[in-house]
Amino acid sequence: MHFAIESGPIGVCCIAGFRQNAKINAHSCPLWAFFLWKGVQHVTIEQKKEWLYRYQNSQRRQKIILLQIEDARSRATSVQSTPGGVRVAPTGLRPDRVADSVQRIDELQRKYIAEVEQGYQIYDEIQAAIEALPDIRQTIAVHYHYLQDMKIDFICVKLDLSKSTVAKLLSTALDALEVPDAAASMPGGV
Repeated sequence: MHFAIESGPIGVCCIAGFRQNAKINAHSCPLWAFFLWKGVQHVTIEQKKEWLYRYQNSQRRQKIILLQIEDARSRATSVQSTPGGVRVAPTGLRPDRVADSVQRIDELQRKYIAEVEQGYQIYDEIQAAIEALPDIRQTIAVHYHYLQDMKIDFICVKLDLSKSTVAKLLSTALDALEVPDAAASMPGGV
């Protein structure tokens, strides 16, 4: 096999037939660590985990928004007694507060819908990345752990594997996982 080092606009970028500007990692090029890749940022394991946890974080934000909606509805519909014994809406004598409550509920519902849509997008991005993993068991383990929020003990039971095997699958999956370029713009600098 003939090995050739080619250079391009981002410096040394190709080895042994790899396309120029191809995504290079430890699996596609064993010699990658010996070269200075100008313009290519190495994504750490912690950054990959942060990228994978985005879906769970979105799910948590959705639950918080739903609780806020429930609270806003409860406040808007509850009836309180005044010292004179007259029952009034929780807004007291200001009728514009009812309109404010309705507006707040509408804002929260819009926020919830936006978060759900973002959650679907995140899910699809992560699913596409983990489906590209070299071992189907890695794909399944990562799916259970990061998308379904399963603890390792439950994954062991589900896959009928030992805890150390599941931990090894998750570890090797994180090493092999290729985070899309769009993640570079993610908060936290992944």
